[in-house]
Amino acid sequence: MITKLAKVVKLSAPAVGAKSVRLKWRAAAGARRYEIQRDGKRIGSTAARSFTDPKPKPGAKHRYRVRALGKHGLVGPWSSTIAVKVPRALTDPGPQPVPDNPDPNNPGATTGGGPTTDPGPGPGAGIGGNPVLTRAMVDRMFWRAGFGPTDAERSAWTGKKHLEVVDFLLTHAQALTPTSTPPVTDSNQPIDPLVSDNELVMEWLDTMMRAENPLTERLTLYWHRHWAVSRDNGIPAQSMLDYRDRLRRFADLAQFPHASFRQLALEMTTQDAAMSYWLDSWRNQKGNPNENYAREFMELFSLGVLDDNGDPNYTQSDVMELARAFTGWRLDQQPGSPTYGQVSFGGTNYFDAGNKTVFGQTAKWGAVAGNPAGTQSAVDLILSRPIHPHFLIRKMWGEFIAAPIPAGTLDDLAAAYTAGGALEIKPIVQGILSHPLIFESIDEPNLVKPPVVYTVGVQRMMGGPLKSYHQAGMLDLMQQHPYRPPNVAGWEGGLSWLNTNTAWARFQLIKESQWVKHAGYPGAQGVADVAGETADAAFDRALAAVSSPWMSPNTETMLRQFSAAQPAGTATQRAHRQYALRALILAGPDGQVM
Repeated sequence: MITKLAKVVKLSAPAVGAKSVRLKWRAAAGARRYEIQRDGKRIGSTAARSFTDPKPKPGAKHRYRVRALGKHGLVGPWSSTIAVKVPRALTDPGPQPVPDNPDPNNPGATTGGGPTTDPGPGPGAGIGGNPVLTRAMVDRMFWRAGFGPTDAERSAWTGKKHLEVVDFLLTHAQALTPTSTPPVTDSNQPIDPLVSDNELVMEWLDTMMRAENPLTERLTLYWHRHWAVSRDNGIPAQSMLDYRDRLRRFADLAQFPHASFRQLALEMTTQDAAMSYWLDSWRNQKGNPNENYAREFMELFSLGVLDDNGDPNYTQSDVMELARAFTGWRLDQQPGSPTYGQVSFGGTNYFDAGNKTVFGQTAKWGAVAGNPAGTQSAVDLILSRPIHPHFLIRKMWGEFIAAPIPAGTLDDLAAAYTAGGALEIKPIVQGILSHPLIFESIDEPNLVKPPVVYTVGVQRMMGGPLKSYHQAGMLDLMQQHPYRPPNVAGWEGGLSWLNTNTAWARFQLIKESQWVKHAGYPGAQGVADVAGETADAAFDRALAAVSSPWMSPNTETMLRQFSAAQPAGTATQRAHRQYALRALILAGPDGQVM
């Protein structure tokens, strides 16, 4: 039991302005919260390792200090006092922290083309604290945290506040909108995800398309990238669905607001059949350890290869000893068995009960504390490494925001994530989606849409149904086939999504999707004809038909010129013009970014 709290050290003020002063410090062992004083008077407390004083006196010289507060009324010693000179309002409009990622060719500039202040992940985060959402901002939130907005979502959220939509995404229960056009096989029959890979993929795409709260499925897709497993290893379809549903449980932050990465890591290690198949955990037994899962648990799932200083996060000895700690978990692979496809602990015949030394600490390490009696959790040991929060947060940040994460935000999110040892996922997601950098480069989207996000977004914008291989097969050509990542590291992402092959496949997706909607699905109808329609009117109708996505002025000019150049004397020619315009809007360069 901790009986004494450490002194808070490294107190600093990285952002000082006339209207606010941001303080930052290092964590104190045993602290649950921190108390902040200005000029000897308490001004607040926080569980994070930073605090913003919202009411400094312009032109004054304030003195700040901080102390740790712990369980059972424990109070730590005060930190050293720092003096902060607050500028006058006329000369300084607000806090101006030093950029974390300066442009080497222009030391006074920052990268990203967006806001540079860093208010952290707290409830007031956002441009101006909590800005009113424009149409472009609604689009940004629903692309980054989902699969693009519908017209109804745009209408509902434009004019609302930033943190209102964040709260909706974090608290709205998962539900699916009804559909009159469910996915079908090539023979127009209802799909069964256990019958074929196309149907397995369509089942998930359909859920993504109809999710009222898209964040749940978006996070599930992220976890699939993080804890990557593949059907290519011969994993049964049912095990893949069970794996996907497990990931979904840790993505449904409305139903499970306290979902923790620790629990997810424990379940992937000791319960998930797909992971056991994929990384040979079932082969990892006493006397014959298999290092595959232990190595990837540290390298890809929890720590990364190098720390922030460029030093290795683990040694080969750590891998070997962790593999011994993870022994004993058996996978029933006998069809017809009552426990077929389930992972269970096999007892001391399979578990190496001897001492292991991991990161210099020797104990009877096992995957789970107390199984068998006397073991300590190696999962907890790995997740207690200082680099773990930074590794996970940086990876999740990159899923939603293009600009590098500011150092202050990284520290704040790490503090929120590790508070009380909970390792809860929600504070990370909330901090990222609430951060002003979510709206950087708002007039020119700067993240490439992953193929799955692009595909689902196209169907939502077109209002088109799914059929057989027509969309699912294109995902393979776009190089993001759900349930079949290229390797254990998942998909690289970013600009790697775009090359000569995938660009063609993205255009082909639109062609296939238009065919399904207007010809291939039961009851399909072609586009309506408008006799005498002008070129501009044809463009406007095509744009509205695909939910009016973001488009640069130059692109709009070129597409209007294209429309004017097309023959339109017959109904067939006008239909071809509509199909071509819609395809160019959705599959052109502007359609690839979010």
